[in-house]
This record gives sequence, structure tokens and C-alpha cells, in this order.
Amino acid sequence: ESAFTSFGDGHGVWEKSGGATLPFSARNFENVTQWVQRIGAEDLMRRVLAIAKDGGQTPPAAPSTARSLNPTPDQVQPHGLDLKSALDADGTGLVWAAIRDGAPIPESKPVRPGSTKSTIVQVTNLGLTVKDAPDGTLVFVTRLDNAQPVAGASVSLIGLDEKVAWRGTPP
Repeated sequence: ESAFTSFGDGHGVWEKSGGATLPFSARNFENVTQWVQRIGAEDLMRRVLAIAKDGGQTPPAAPSTARSLNPTPDQVQPHGLDLKSALDADGTGLVWAAIRDGAPIPESKPVRPGSTKSTIVQVTNLGLTVKDAPDGTLVFVTRLDNAQPVAGASVSLIGLDEKVAWRGTPP
């Protein structure tokens, strides 16, 4: 079988209660190189757009780490990328993670040799519920672990131009 790595589809939210290990899948690679870097909300849209244009980017301020995978031939296996170094003391934050394919096992060829995959993930215990209507927008912020409302949470909507389109505090 061909060799590949994957974070899955696009960017996402990782629930804090799931721990600080972001899953990725690999088949038939002996090793990978990995990166993790914390990013600020002010960099979010710029990074998402850059990765959409070129998914092979790596976080510029993050050191790379070589990693052995110990593959079982022809099996898609789950692995984890430790995000702790990029999270705050509460175990939350915005993280840019990347993996670059290494050496395939004998008799396997990579789908895209030397390919790098990047993703932006938010590790959080907060969830948003948004109801958009012609007359306005309703936003609820709740905790993911117990569905309790979060009073005083600050919410910002950031446009593709990286400007804050709206900022507010739901009741």
C-alpha cells in the first residue's frame, strides 16, 4: 500500500477534556517530522488563509522534532502529536501543528513524497452556538464539559481581511 499521513479534514476544535494530544493517522511511514506552535487570535485568519493556499507550510517559530512511528505494514494507525508546549497553563490555546512525511517502509511509496500537512486547532472547553437571522445574530457561549452558559465571555468575529467585524459579550 502507499504511504500517507493525515490530520483529517481541515482545521478544528479539540476539546480540552480530550487531553493535549492531537490525533493524526499514518500508513507505512517509519518516521515523520513534527512541529507545534502557539498562535494568537490576531494571527488566526492570516495563518488559515496561508495554509489554505499552501498546506505544506510549517510554523516558522517552532523547532522541528523527528519522530519514529513503528508502523504495522499496510495498516492505517492512529498517532498523537503532543500540544502541551503550545498551550497555556489551563491547557487551552490556538495551535498551528504540522507533520512532514519521512521514510516509507520498504516496498511502499509515499502518495506525495516529502509532503507536509498543517492544521490550526483550538484547544478549548468553550463552545459557541450561533443563530443567524436577517434581523440579527444570537450567540451563546457554553462549556463543553457540562453545557453551562459562560457569562461575560468575549466573542469576536474576524473577517477574511483580518479585521474584527464584530466584538461583544453575550449575556
